[in-house]
Amino acid sequence: MKRILLGYPSKRLAPMLLGSHKYSLESIRNLRPLQCGCGGQYRSISTGTINAVNEELPSKIHILDYIESVQGTGKIAVLFSDSPPVLWTVDILCAMKDLPGMSWVGAVLCGTFLIRAFVGLPIAVVQQKSVAKLESLKPEFQKLGNDLKRETAIAVKKFGWDEKTARTRFTRSYKKHWRKIVEENNCHPMRSLALTLLQLPFWISFSSALRNIVYAVPLPRTPEMTERWFQIYSEGTPWVESLVMPDPLVFPLVFFTANMLNIEMSRRQRRTNLVPETKMQKVFPWVLRGGIVVITCFAVSVPSAVSMYWAASSSLAFAQNIFLSSHTGKRIFKIPTIQQPQSTLGAMNKSL
Repeated sequence: MKRILLGYPSKRLAPMLLGSHKYSLESIRNLRPLQCGCGGQYRSISTGTINAVNEELPSKIHILDYIESVQGTGKIAVLFSDSPPVLWTVDILCAMKDLPGMSWVGAVLCGTFLIRAFVGLPIAVVQQKSVAKLESLKPEFQKLGNDLKRETAIAVKKFGWDEKTARTRFTRSYKKHWRKIVEENNCHPMRSLALTLLQLPFWISFSSALRNIVYAVPLPRTPEMTERWFQIYSEGTPWVESLVMPDPLVFPLVFFTANMLNIEMSRRQRRTNLVPETKMQKVFPWVLRGGIVVITCFAVSVPSAVSMYWAASSSLAFAQNIFLSSHTGKRIFKIPTIQQPQSTLGAMNKSL
């Protein structure tokens, strides 16, 4: 640590870096970035660094203090940092950044769009088709409800069931037969949840890759990792001066809003599918809401490069769901459009 600037060893620079020196954002921007891609030739950046010494950061961040804070995070800062998927994602992001005219903001947004286009969209289309197939079974569900209603009425007269017992037996029998039908047609609503969870490894890998770049991990640090840190440090947004700094408002708010809207869209869609909800399925949306609140609290403190990815991914997912729910989206991806009749289970329960 005594002779390292984010892993770049230099005995000549150590005395200057260990003093009370700070860097200005403008002086770091003037550093010429390495045109080495992800594994090219390195050249010295000591001249630009020397010119940056004795300047004061507008953000009041001392680079050495930043390094110490990263090292103090321990295992959290390096969790998954050396796993192959994360390292591959870092290489892809660096390759995108090295494209002519590409910034780190652009690389993050383009990477988010590619993941949504090649992973999220196909999964969403399969989910929508599964929902449409479930809708096509509504006449069968309605017939099942009518048959069970008649059988329940006969049982009430024969066995003297009261209203509560008759309703309980009807609901239990309906759920059992409903589950059998959807399993035979491979369109169980939990299948959509399983498909959603398939996206989680990509989300973790992309978030960890950005964390690797921002924190310059895994150790030991290389000159290229040092240069990447300078590049992403020198970029920001109109409301956050550097992507290594947290955004306490905009990105977390966008992330929270987009995810809550996505949850409500899924619940509204589920209500129209004659799906008898179990207690777990009723509680699950609240578990999701709680998870979104927890992640939003993390989004307030993580580097804005990471929270920007979270916000962009959630916003694209919401826009994607709206598009697939439209007539144009259904026509392009050949998702059947079926009229929504009245819910059988609710109507039958009321008539018992």
